[in-house]
Amino acid sequence: TITTATPGASIRYTTDGSTPTATRGLLYTVPISIRKTTTLRAVAFKTGLESTNVDTQTYIMVKDVVTQSSSAPPGWPSGSVNGQVYRYGMDSGVVNNSDPAIGGVEQVKNALLSIPTLSIVLDQASLTSSGTGIYSNPSGSGSAWEREASLELIHPPGWVDPDGNSEGFQTGCGLRIRGGFSRRTQNPKHSFRLFFRSEYGNGRLNYKLFGDEGADEFDKIDLRGPQNYSWAMGGTSQNSFIRDTWSRDLQGEMGQPYKRSRWYHLYLNGIYWGMCETDERAEANYGEIYFGGDQLDYD
Repeated sequence: TITTATPGASIRYTTDGSTPTATRGLLYTVPISIRKTTTLRAVAFKTGLESTNVDTQTYIMVKDVVTQSSSAPPGWPSGSVNGQVYRYGMDSGVVNNSDPAIGGVEQVKNALLSIPTLSIVLDQASLTSSGTGIYSNPSGSGSAWEREASLELIHPPGWVDPDGNSEGFQTGCGLRIRGGFSRRTQNPKHSFRLFFRSEYGNGRLNYKLFGDEGADEFDKIDLRGPQNYSWAMGGTSQNSFIRDTWSRDLQGEMGQPYKRSRWYHLYLNGIYWGMCETDERAEANYGEIYFGGDQLDYD
């Protein structure tokens, strides 16, 4: 169900990632049946008043995810765009493997529920359009290539967070592609940088992403998709997913400043996009948060 506290207001909603407007989206009249993985976005409107913020909630059914097709999902590119390669689908050689050491349907389902999930939802054109999409133009950088998006942290059912966070969150953010060599269009998996600004919501993300190990507010955070020794860049089996994290954590254990991180499953507009990890930015604001003073004190 979707409700608004304003009498006489109408509600419009979408399920394709697009932002509802007074003319875009379905008019909400009765409760919506959610039977498959769905990105639900809703806005309330009333003549003479400003519209509400965009409320975004992602519903993920792992039974859908394990059968995600290699064909382009509705609205997504069916081939490369500007040379940018797009790959979808779950590896059937893993999902349908009878060897439990390799995979199997139930094992993959359990893996999808073994750690928290991040869901990024935004207008599809902002992501994949040949002219304005940040994923289809991965070399684009700076504010001109930042797009408004929704970010959700979703805990699996029964999740006991070792960091002490019992609830997830949903917030607006600015989304950019990050990286250097990994921005090449033949790489189907890019990393992201998230900006928390007042134009998107509260101005900062007020959440203990790393529990008591780290800060409780952030104005930016990176989502790193492992690039070196990865399936995406060369198809190697040497990607351990731990070498960067291990070296950072070890530096922290030795009493030195370090960047904190956590692992997540990532979804883009409801499509499974593999694993990523949060990655602190060792910039001026990092100095302010962990060493005191003002970010202008740091270079």
